[in-house]
Parts: sequence; structure tokens; C-alpha cells
Amino acid sequence: MPTRMAVQVTISSTESDQWHHRPLHIEILNSLRRENVAGAPALHTVAGFTRRQRVQTTRLVEAGG
Repeated sequence: MPTRMAVQVTISSTESDQWHHRPLHIEILNSLRRENVAGAPALHTVAGFTRRQRVQTTRLVEAGG
């Protein structure tokens, strides 16, 4: 039985990033699907940081009413 390799890749983009006037995250997922990748999630990050920066957060609007 052939051995399969698993690789995790993290791509960071913003909601405003686009490719040919379409959301970048959707185009990345479509490209991975065309390449027969077994699976890939698109996650919305609320906060995070890198080694050289302070914690960054998204600006959330409360929709309660």
C-alpha cells in the first residue's frame, strides 16, 4: 500500500483580499480541490500574534438588539 504524506500549510489573508474580483480564501480552496487535496478548512481568526508583534484582534460589531 503506498504511503501518503500529510503537510499542513497556513495562509493568512484578510476578508478584503481578492483574486480576480473573488474572495481569495474561496479561490485558494477551489484551487486545492482541483489539485485533489484531501481536505482544507477556511477559518476566521479572531485574534493572534507573530513573534515580533503584539496581539492583533479583529474589530467585531455586536449585532444584539
